Amino acid sequence: MYGPSSGRILSISHRIFPSPPKAVVGALYRVYFNKRSVFASFIMLINVAIMPLKAYISEPFPWKPMEPTQFLASCSPNVILCMPQVLDYIHNKSQGMPVDKTHIEGRQWDVFRFTLPPLPSKDEDPFNYLVEMPFYNFYTPYEQSLVSKIVQRKINISEFRTIQAELIFSVPFSYAVFWTEPNNTLYVGFLKETTTLSWVAFKFSYRIGFCIYIIARMWHQYFQHYHHLAKNLRAFGLEGALRSDSIEIVMGDPTSIILLNPMVSIIFVIDVWVSMEYISVAIAKLNQLVVAHEIAIACLYLSRTLWFAYGTLNGISYILKKIHKEKSFTEADPTLTAMAVMIAVGPLTKVQAQAIFFVQLYYYIFQCFARDTNSNEISIAIVLYTIIIGSLPISFGLTSKWLHKCHSRRVSSSVAYGSFMMNDIKHRFTHHFNFMSLSEPACIVKGGTLYQLFAQDCKYKQNLAISQRGTDCYLLFGVGDKRTSVRLSLLSSIDTNHHIPSITKPKTAFGQLYLDENKIRLERGADNSPWTA
Repeated sequence: MYGPSSGRILSISHRIFPSPPKAVVGALYRVYFNKRSVFASFIMLINVAIMPLKAYISEPFPWKPMEPTQFLASCSPNVILCMPQVLDYIHNKSQGMPVDKTHIEGRQWDVFRFTLPPLPSKDEDPFNYLVEMPFYNFYTPYEQSLVSKIVQRKINISEFRTIQAELIFSVPFSYAVFWTEPNNTLYVGFLKETTTLSWVAFKFSYRIGFCIYIIARMWHQYFQHYHHLAKNLRAFGLEGALRSDSIEIVMGDPTSIILLNPMVSIIFVIDVWVSMEYISVAIAKLNQLVVAHEIAIACLYLSRTLWFAYGTLNGISYILKKIHKEKSFTEADPTLTAMAVMIAVGPLTKVQAQAIFFVQLYYYIFQCFARDTNSNEISIAIVLYTIIIGSLPISFGLTSKWLHKCHSRRVSSSVAYGSFMMNDIKHRFTHHFNFMSLSEPACIVKGGTLYQLFAQDCKYKQNLAISQRGTDCYLLFGVGDKRTSVRLSLLSSIDTNHHIPSITKPKTAFGQLYLDENKIRLERGADNSPWTA
């Protein structure tokens, strides 16, 4: 690699860590930030940064008192041994259930109440009655056999009293008890395995640390580049700007910086599953409750599985690049992906819990490695559920290529690459707010050449699966029919495995991509600027 003074060809480095611009004596241009864009960018920063704490929608904070459940220690060798203690514990909790309620909960327990379905004739297939029972999709083989005996009149329905253990890699994390009462009522109780205060405090601490890590990543990979840009603009201005002009910087959205980080996705996926006891209760609430606000809370908690989708998108991008099938996938709009998964995760979970095919499949999976007929081993089910949720945006991306091509042709013919309208849906609305206008804020629109490059050959995209347009910023200057908007993108969006010839121009505030007769070249800005028009 050669120095900028030589004028020879340089390669784009994989990561850009710009050194601060050299001190400027007497700045020549006035530069300021659009205040509304700063506010919007800050809100988006906070929205992403607090995502780890979203777990506390359903999980207790470590300072909330825990109830003693030492009797659960006797459940480990054989769950039947602790059935009397667990049943008594949950039964005592059920005594406080109001008549008009079907669900009550504490820090470690939940109790549900249901009216039993009427018994069919004893000649009917017991499975037909089983699928009418509450929580039938989680029944162990022993509980299924009890239902069969009830239908066949071999035992009375009042004898339906049972306990089951839910295991991950043979370690119990939750217990469920079922019992009936003479008024044709079925009670179902869930008791979470006792967790030490140190474990709960550790989870809270690492989530706080995770929040700090996310903020640090966004600062180092995004926000500090604005300081660099502002200093360069004060020193060098930009083409077409007069010294009497004020240059306005409109900030973008840092969200995709985090979405593209595979380590963040992995940590989020692990974070979801280390709280499996709360996931299982959320699924139970979703399947059985009719109370709108509790269903909404369950759906909101399960929406944390959104990171299954983002992680899968990062994985599919890596695979497609390895096999050189970059044109096979349409990038996902992060906002629409989030909305689609948050809306779909509840209904999709409910379908998996009630569709006969999935019920039979999960029955089989639960028992593959279960230690006995009174337990469910759910480790394989976790993998299957993760794959199903994660595949939602992939199915869209692989099947919508032709729609995207039609849309791209329609948009590219009417909207310039540098326009703020050439954005994802969230960022179009954000810029409407930033500019307080529904129309283009300038008569002259420049920049956005990076997306022209991607349209010509998407192999240059660093990530194929997730749109990165939201990170772009805009520079506005001039008045009247000379009002100009310049769209800047981060060079980190380019895949550096594909060589682009470049030189450095030491007296320009940011870089510029040129696409001349299928030849690509980059003129870098001063002090290794991470931005390009």
